[in-house]
Amino acid sequence: MEYVQGQIVEPIENGNANAKSKYKNGDIEANKIISYSLIDHPITYVYKMKKLKEMYDKLIGMYEVKNLSQIISLRIQFCDIIMKKYESITTYFMRISQIRDQLLSIEEVICDRELV
Repeated sequence: MEYVQGQIVEPIENGNANAKSKYKNGDIEANKIISYSLIDHPITYVYKMKKLKEMYDKLIGMYEVKNLSQIISLRIQFCDIIMKKYESITTYFMRISQIRDQLLSIEEVICDRELV
């Protein structure tokens, strides 16, 4: 994870060859892990990138959404949700769970009091 977050820095050009080799091998291994874990679609955005940090930043930028209007919209949907006459309790709770999960995916936490 240190490679991904940029905590392990590439050694300078004139530095220790062993350290540089160790860094490069670690970067390649971490790169492989991300590459193999991606489905086909996202890989097209990152496969040409040389550095793991560039790959990670690109993927984070693609998937990290912290849009205020989206949060407000989901919160309104959550507050306005009511059980319909024809709806089973299972379906009703599934709709609540879907909105809650969407909010959690953008790091907006719903406390237990709001769920009740």
